[in-house]
Amino acid sequence: MNRDVPDSLTMTFGVYDNKHLYENQKPPAQSSVADYGVELLSDNPKEQRKILATFTFELRFDPTYTEQGTVIDVGETFLLDGQSVTLTEAEIYPTHLRLNFDYDPANTAWLTELNFYLENERGERFNGIVNGISATGNPDDPSTDSVWLDSPYFSTGEHLTLHVTGASWIDKGQERVKVDLVKGMIEDPPQGVRLEWAEKRNAGWVVSFSAGARWEKTMHYQIWKNRFYDEDGTAHDINQRGSSNSPMILGEISGAELEAYEAAEKAAKEEGRYFETFGLKDCAADCVWLEPCWTRITDSTAQVVIK
Repeated sequence: MNRDVPDSLTMTFGVYDNKHLYENQKPPAQSSVADYGVELLSDNPKEQRKILATFTFELRFDPTYTEQGTVIDVGETFLLDGQSVTLTEAEIYPTHLRLNFDYDPANTAWLTELNFYLENERGERFNGIVNGISATGNPDDPSTDSVWLDSPYFSTGEHLTLHVTGASWIDKGQERVKVDLVKGMIEDPPQGVRLEWAEKRNAGWVVSFSAGARWEKTMHYQIWKNRFYDEDGTAHDINQRGSSNSPMILGEISGAELEAYEAAEKAAKEEGRYFETFGLKDCAADCVWLEPCWTRITDSTAQVVIK
């Protein structure tokens, strides 16, 4: 049974020029530090590059492999941080494994991310997809409906158990969070998130937030989604952002400012914090509403037997 893979796909790729690749290159020591705030508040125009050549490929999928697979009806409901979660089924194919979830409408929070792994009786672990689709959801709410893992199809194990070690949530009613840019305050901030600074400019605001690493992972989880809202509820796009391990600065600093920055950089490293900075273009208001990627993060020891 194959729910997802067609018999063939036609894919077209364009080969572009890159006229700037070898222009104006300088060693890092000779590069000047520009005002990053200008870039964050720019229109972010997309450069039109010339297509040098176009190649079209037709990919055919061998049904010997694509039609192989098993869909296991699991139907196991378990509690995760007080929320009712049901693992409805597991789809096991040579190319991937997908776990599908459903939720009790009475839950008080949306499950937005799982930290998890699968393990068979031989101790083999199967982790979430790293390069590719890792999760999918419903556009009507923030919940995660499916997660994708490396396939255990060719393993010799016969039994699989899902181990959930952590979860992130958006509490219902907190899908948007008010940020007072003038006072430098977040109302009901997401767990571990701080507003580091906000700077008003003619073209809008530039803001920087920080958050702590979670589940002993060093990756930078996006803190805020890609829109901000004004007091009337009108949505505006956040076009450009930056992420770093060190506190974000917008230009050159020296002397006492540099010493203060180095101290802040050291403290951030010790705390395991990272930084997300972006522009609120054309925003002149004192307050905005942002959409958090989570409001709280929890640990878990939940286990669900799949087969």
